[in-house]
Amino acid sequence: MHLFRDIRYALHTLRTSPAYAIMCIAVLALGIGANAAIFSVLNTVIFDALPYPNPSQLVFLWERFPGLPAPVGDRMEVAHSNYLEWKRQATLFSDIEAYRGMTLDETAGDHPRHVKAAFASPGLFHLLGAQARTGHLFTATDDRTAVLSDIYFQNHYHGDPAALGRTLTLDGAAYTVVGVLPPRFHVPSTYEGDDQVN
Repeated sequence: MHLFRDIRYALHTLRTSPAYAIMCIAVLALGIGANAAIFSVLNTVIFDALPYPNPSQLVFLWERFPGLPAPVGDRMEVAHSNYLEWKRQATLFSDIEAYRGMTLDETAGDHPRHVKAAFASPGLFHLLGAQARTGHLFTATDDRTAVLSDIYFQNHYHGDPAALGRTLTLDGAAYTVVGVLPPRFHVPSTYEGDDQVN
């Protein structure tokens, strides 16, 4: 009984003082928004483990150029020659693989479109424990080949296995489709989630 009386009194107070009501609503909205933002960060960073085998053993390697201002100089893409040398000399790591995410233009067809893609070294998918859903993943002997994400495979080829062997033209270069990644697989994001391959 007291609860209903308190609610009625609170509603009466808010109705008679609109500025106070707006302030209360704003404070509640800020509190709820801040809590949701904090939870989403904690959920991503702490609670959800990376979807790869032995995620605690995975690390990113970057080049650092102290002469450039932060954050640019602190996290530069590794030069290809340096990657090859690091891989050759690796004793601390069981393996070192590389990939570089970028946006390319798919130029085949009447309507060119932007495609988020990544160039990857042959052992990347093995390192991340990926198995091909259809076809096969990169090998060291593959040249000018493409492995499609499941999302791209469904959206552009409607899940048709006949997509294997077709040519995909990206920025004017032709790549032969050799495989499709499993659903929900993605390479780790390098820039806070805005470079996912699709």
